Amino acid sequence: MNVIRSLIFYAGYFLAILVSGLLMLPLGLMLPLRGRFRLFNCHNRFIMRWLSLTCGVRYRIEGRERVPEGPAWCWPTTRASGKRSICSC
Repeated sequence: MNVIRSLIFYAGYFLAILVSGLLMLPLGLMLPLRGRFRLFNCHNRFIMRWLSLTCGVRYRIEGRERVPEGPAWCWPTTRASGKRSICSC
């Protein structure tokens, strides 16, 4: 049963990628940054709902009251191995 549900999810997932790529990419180039974020988040919300519908995966965010107000700051760092990391939050 899980294999069938997974196959159905991936079929819809790849179809959503195709449709969103064909429709959202040209629209996204014409929109300002805030509009682009809203547009591309529609794809993310659809995928999460599709995953919930087909596979029954649910999520709940806990501990939100402990997250400090304001933006997160990221800066490039160097790891102990000497490789540079993109950001450290």
